[in-house]
Amino acid sequence: MRRRRIQTVFYTIALLWAALASEPLIAQADAVPAISSLSPISVSAGSGGLTLTINGGGFDSSAQVKFNGDVLTPASITATRITAVVPAADVECGGYVGVTITTTSGESTFKLFTIENQAPQIFGLTPTMAFSGGSFFTLTLVGSGFNSQTQVLFGPDKLTPDTASPTQLTVTVPAGEIAFPGTFSISAFNPDPVTGTPNTQTFTVVRPYPIISSISPNTIPAGTPDLSVTITGLNFTNASTVQWNDTSLTTTFVSATSLKAVIPAASLAAMTTANITVSDTDYGVSAPVPFVVTAPIPMASALNPASANSGDPDFTLTINGASFQAGSVVKWGNTALATTFVSS
Repeated sequence: MRRRRIQTVFYTIALLWAALASEPLIAQADAVPAISSLSPISVSAGSGGLTLTINGGGFDSSAQVKFNGDVLTPASITATRITAVVPAADVECGGYVGVTITTTSGESTFKLFTIENQAPQIFGLTPTMAFSGGSFFTLTLVGSGFNSQTQVLFGPDKLTPDTASPTQLTVTVPAGEIAFPGTFSISAFNPDPVTGTPNTQTFTVVRPYPIISSISPNTIPAGTPDLSVTITGLNFTNASTVQWNDTSLTTTFVSATSLKAVIPAASLAAMTTANITVSDTDYGVSAPVPFVVTAPIPMASALNPASANSGDPDFTLTINGASFQAGSVVKWGNTALATTFVSS
């Protein structure tokens, strides 16, 4: 009987011990999940999707991963480790992201995951220059490290791109940025966290040079007296001067699109092709436009004889006048006559 009582006591003690030993396991199963570390702890923005390993405890089959608020389905789960695939879209832009684990027992405190922005590098600009006083235009930046968070600095002013890809940005530059001539530094920047140092490119705003669109008249026979011509174009000022080859002509400013100039008779005395340009001390020189002085128009002033009788034999007719030259041909009605050049 005594032995049986001892066995009963030992059996009861064993049951109590087993119950006490099982309580931590139950508590462990009901524990709120906790994250001790992440691997990796950071990536570069735009580097693509990745597999994230979360180490900790209190994980079970109900666990879900929250990455910056987005719920990710774990790829594998143990009590102390979870792996999940983070899609490329979730690491496209830089920033600090909170990672948590949620189970039926609760949600862990977050661990920070860093998405590092690369400092943008600009390899080229299109265009690289503009004329002062022009209208707004689209500037294209080609380079690397761009994303939807990237901003552009045009000189000191911040501009938001219209479109963005990892290698190209387009941005609308307001007319106010190019109101005056100057040289401007162009750079791009991403918000923190950023690794590396951005570079700069140079954009030049220049005064608009004069442009000739037409000259009226643009051709005249040699021997014409002083001639007034009208120059039509763009970007003319009070300082604009019309030039005949390298000689300045007397010029009258009419408007930003019109000038008048006088070509002296001496410049029109002989056949030639001259270059007409518009020069401005502040704005430069226009592209040349040709002005043609053609052969002079022949003029007949007297005939000798001035008449003949019908039925008369062949006779020689002398034509006096001006602007005759070798190769001139006398016509009787519409019939060319055998002609001898004597003098002009």
